[in-house]
Amino acid sequence: MTSSIFAGPMSRNQIVRKVGTLIFAVQTEQPPSDYEWNEFLDILRRHKSEMAKLKILVVTAGGSPSPAQRKHLAEALGSARFGVAVVSDNISARFVASTIALFHRDHRSFSATEITEAYDHLQLTPHERALADTHIRELRALLA
Repeated sequence: MTSSIFAGPMSRNQIVRKVGTLIFAVQTEQPPSDYEWNEFLDILRRHKSEMAKLKILVVTAGGSPSPAQRKHLAEALGSARFGVAVVSDNISARFVASTIALFHRDHRSFSATEITEAYDHLQLTPHERALADTHIRELRALLA
């Protein structure tokens, strides 16, 4: 089952899609608005019972959560552990990902050329890798 979160303002900096236990997020070079970030947190909260099974792939052109948004993320995650891979060539976005890794140990960042390593980190099956490729491409097109 595929669900897509696409509501609110027409111009977006982040789109999130949940497919089974996979969550895909694509971000522009701008940080997500609080509205967009709360959409993402709402997905996490709604699926708290399956949080340990989640795998999150974030592809960002440079946008990353603000300090306040990171605080809300830490609160939403609590002690839950699951794989998160942030893929970006933007140094600033990768630095923010590293700060999140301080409270969420399974959170890692990768360059765009390291997408295979990101998939490995998430332990994606061949089918899940194909899903990731498809959904990331679709979400990028929605933001373009």
